[in-house]
Amino acid sequence: MIFKQSIRVQVLVRIVISLFLMAGAVLILTFTPFWLLSCWLILFGLLSVWELIRYIERDRRVLHSFLISINQNDFMGNVGISRDQQFLYRAYKDLSSKYHQIASEKEANYLFLNTIVEHAGVPMIAFEEGKQEVRLINDGAKELFRKPHFRKLRSLEIVDPELVQLFRELKDGENRLYRFQDDNGWKELSIVAKQLKLQGEQYKLIALHNIKKELDEKELESWQKLLRVLTHEIKNSVIPISTLSELLEQMLEEDEGKPVQLSQLDEEDEEDLRIGLKTIAKRSKGLASFVNSYGEMASVPVPKLVATSLSQLITDVCHLYKPIYEKQQATLNCHLPAEEVSATLDPELMEQVLINLLKNGLEALAESGAVTVTLGVKQNYQICIADNGSGISDEVMENIFTPFFTTKEEGSGIGLSLSRQIIRKHGGDMDVKSKLGDGSTFTIYLPKS
Repeated sequence: MIFKQSIRVQVLVRIVISLFLMAGAVLILTFTPFWLLSCWLILFGLLSVWELIRYIERDRRVLHSFLISINQNDFMGNVGISRDQQFLYRAYKDLSSKYHQIASEKEANYLFLNTIVEHAGVPMIAFEEGKQEVRLINDGAKELFRKPHFRKLRSLEIVDPELVQLFRELKDGENRLYRFQDDNGWKELSIVAKQLKLQGEQYKLIALHNIKKELDEKELESWQKLLRVLTHEIKNSVIPISTLSELLEQMLEEDEGKPVQLSQLDEEDEEDLRIGLKTIAKRSKGLASFVNSYGEMASVPVPKLVATSLSQLITDVCHLYKPIYEKQQATLNCHLPAEEVSATLDPELMEQVLINLLKNGLEALAESGAVTVTLGVKQNYQICIADNGSGISDEVMENIFTPFFTTKEEGSGIGLSLSRQIIRKHGGDMDVKSKLGDGSTFTIYLPKS
């Protein structure tokens, strides 16, 4: 407001002076013989008009320079603003102060983020997708690829060309596992991509996590679990066989170590011998069956994928097992979408998985229990097999997919593990949720065709 009033006063004064000089010159020229004085007044009047024009143009030039400085983020000088132009001078100083504050905060944020990226435990690379120029690479990535400096993404092709191609192909939010070898051995990478647009340019940020150590630890843990189960099962078979064999050997030997003639055995000894041999044969067959089951686990068949009606497959399996449920006074429910759902899968292997889960569900039920099969379609296909049995304890849940782990007296312990392997070979997964007293729910996730 003060600035506007100052301009008005300055312009008004110059206009009044110009009009006064011109009017005086006209009056003197008209009513007096002093024409020379009239000429001087006209000259001063023109000078006053010229000064008014200069004054207006000066403010316009200063305002123009001021706007250009703002556009170019140039706040180093005062762009010719004098202190008498109080409004522009104050505005310029305020903007200059704000600019320096923003620039300082921007620099601090950049240094802060750069420090975080540099010291992050996860290797990171950011590159411009158009020119394929690397704009950011932290110490973790430099150490991973053994390259301290590079400006172009293609420079990494000397490390692994397929990995560079993977960087280019990854979509926003996509996660891939990749294995490559360098001078220090094999590396297992979990690679995540994030696309972002800055100032009209498309960038891609790649985060690479070397998960080899975690995978090795998980593999070791899996082997330890497997060995514990194998040891437990083998000992359960071998120890009784060994003990019973020793008893039978003692029964067939005399005190001097000579063998007893079979004809000398009484009826009770003959019966003991017969029962002992049957027990040894039974346990030996059980151990052989266990070994065959291990072979099945080691050679899961490759799915023969064909277009299949998933709705019809579930319906057929439910019809197959419904009489078995009714025989045990249990209920089997099947809920399918109104529209038929088709998927690309191996119908025989998928049927095997569903039968195994329905069998397990029936065994988990108490009297008059129920199992419900539900097919859902979201981002993927979801088949839920839920029972209202007694649920699964935390200890069993931890090992439920471990091969050969079982809580059943006659179970092999490979059903659930084999089923999950089959689902994973279809590109899906299977998990379980359970709470003691509230039943269990097994869910199969299958990718959409």
